[in-house]
Amino acid sequence: MQGRLAGLVLLAGGAAYAVAVGVLDAPFAATPLAVGLNATAAGLVSGQVRLVVIGLALDGWGAAVLVVDQDVGPSGRSAATYSLGLAVGLLVAALLARRTGAGLGGALCSGAVAAAAAYLAPDLDLLGRWETWAVALVLWAAWEARPGRTASATAGGTPRPSP
Repeated sequence: MQGRLAGLVLLAGGAAYAVAVGVLDAPFAATPLAVGLNATAAGLVSGQVRLVVIGLALDGWGAAVLVVDQDVGPSGRSAATYSLGLAVGLLVAALLARRTGAGLGGALCSGAVAAAAAYLAPDLDLLGRWETWAVALVLWAAWEARPGRTASATAGGTPRPSP
């Protein structure tokens, strides 16, 4: 049940993202933040802490991407802004993971994929298109909602005993 609920939220978020960027002309640079907020919402609604952990890491990265794109931060510090955003996102994700016993692997992998996508985007036009990321959200939604998911695959982890 949790997986289906998470999948539904991811699907709805993917549709909202497609409308915002594809139809309403929201800046494409909002993509990482939209994906992160979508994952965070899916985790909160479904009770899957691992999705919240992933979302928090992507939220930090996405906020940094938006700051750089909108020229909000100091000029000439794009790399530092990206690094700081991802580091803060991963730090908050790690704090939640530690508190709940959830794994941090999904957040680390998501951060690496986000950075790799940013690095490769100038050479791979596909990565700079909103349609790619809308499809990615739909595929993620299908993965979360797939039949036959077991409770262990959706659990956020076992809370650790208090010291």
